[in-house]
Amino acid sequence: ESLVAFRILCLHNGNSSAKELNARLQSLDERLHQKHNVELVYVNSPLRDAKDGIVWWEKADGTDEEYSGLDATLLYLKQVLSSMPFSGVLAVGQGAAVAAFLPFMANSLEFGIFVHGSSLLKEEERLIEDWPVLHIIDPNLDSNQRLIAQFGGNVHESVAPLDLSDLNVIGKFIVQQKKRLVSRCGEELVLRNQLFAVEQEAAELVARHAMENPPASLLAAIVPAAAKENIVGAWSGSKPYKEGGGAPCPSEFLLPAEERTDARNEEAR
Repeated sequence: ESLVAFRILCLHNGNSSAKELNARLQSLDERLHQKHNVELVYVNSPLRDAKDGIVWWEKADGTDEEYSGLDATLLYLKQVLSSMPFSGVLAVGQGAAVAAFLPFMANSLEFGIFVHGSSLLKEEERLIEDWPVLHIIDPNLDSNQRLIAQFGGNVHESVAPLDLSDLNVIGKFIVQQKKRLVSRCGEELVLRNQLFAVEQEAAELVARHAMENPPASLLAAIVPAAAKENIVGAWSGSKPYKEGGGAPCPSEFLLPAEERTDARNEEAR
């Protein structure tokens, strides 16, 4: 069971960040990774509000749009979920409200952990069956109740979210879910991870090849000799060219910024 890699998508609260959530979950993260080969993957929301806070959606002032930016957020998360195999989602606050959409968008997600979450969906009845959920709720708030009605699952009460007691409950739940999934579809989990590893290796080989042998059609855009030979399909004839100008060589896009050649700086020196 510990040999099977297992990834969980982690979504921060509104006006927080992936870095902050990682810091709050650090002890749980390390324990799960070392003992159970569970990887917590943190992502930032793609949106910023008017105060430059990181949010999953916002109320648009002066409009009838209740959840501005939510469609962009869900499209972004759909791309994240397709980038690597995830088995579950752990989400806090505003992130939990967004995570409630994900089991209807990605069949690969097998369980959810909602910490002080509320639902954006108006339905009061159960929306999904056979999808294990752990709710960490504040017993003094009623905003959790609709999410619990829609998803069912286990409930753990906590006034201060993500304290040591919460982390222990969350860790135990995650280990239980991994054991359940490995016993039910362990071979499939292994194959998913093997496919992901092959895709990653292929992408690295393509990137390495592009760095060593930049495509001529891209290189011609910034190399005068190529332009004079009229080898770029988008245009023919020479183009105005200033030595040291233009974008970096395509191969250098693959390097860290500090390692790229800056011809303009060289010229200035």
